[in-house]
Amino acid sequence: MTRPPIPIGDNKDKVFVDTRYKWFAEKYSKHVNSMFENEINQTEFDSYTWNGQKLRRELHSLEFCWKDFEKIAVEYQCVITNAQVYRLFSTNKGTDRDKGYADVLSEMKSKNMWLSETWHTDNTHNEDFRLFIYLNDVGPKQAPFGVWDPVTFIPHQLNACKTSGKPSGLRGPRYKEDMGMLMPIQVEGKEKAYTGLAGSTIAFNNNIIHKGNYCKEGHRDAICLQLLPLEHIHLFDDREKKRMMSIKERWV
Repeated sequence: MTRPPIPIGDNKDKVFVDTRYKWFAEKYSKHVNSMFENEINQTEFDSYTWNGQKLRRELHSLEFCWKDFEKIAVEYQCVITNAQVYRLFSTNKGTDRDKGYADVLSEMKSKNMWLSETWHTDNTHNEDFRLFIYLNDVGPKQAPFGVWDPVTFIPHQLNACKTSGKPSGLRGPRYKEDMGMLMPIQVEGKEKAYTGLAGSTIAFNNNIIHKGNYCKEGHRDAICLQLLPLEHIHLFDDREKKRMMSIKERWV
């Protein structure tokens, strides 16, 4: 079996896009849409509101598609370290990117997180990566995934995020504060947004500067798999194993 290209090592600053898993979208898009439309199998994890607006909901049990998740992981010769199926709902919320630091700091602290709609890195292992698969067509107004262009890789750094109490600094090196603004770290550039038809697959290193976007029309359904190559299995630590146990416990 030929391994798909993976964005680690020499390819850490590359973003790979293809339709390799169009079959996954064709198989599950209607099923996932039905779950969200009928509020079936949804969890409160990662769901929140902005001025009363629901922005995101995640599915509770992933048992219905887990065998296909594992099939994808086998093709990449990886182990799954995190998995989500979620919907972004339409909102009139603007970007956080150009807001002042003080305007978003309290919201970040209240959730003990950096907002995924601000430029960031995930600050995980340098050797793992994420795989996005769009389950519906994603245009400019359906919250396309955004990458800082030129692609900028920020190596994993312990205790990197001062606003998070989590010792690993999972939330970033993120931003520096410059004139009260949140700015991408030391790099001039602009956003490159990845639109695409259902089944479009985006593989990227967790530690490149990237961001989510707010959905302006309709919705965006997507899966997000975090994958760790088997040759780096020693990095599959207790924290990640505990997270995976939590995901699988929802099946019961």
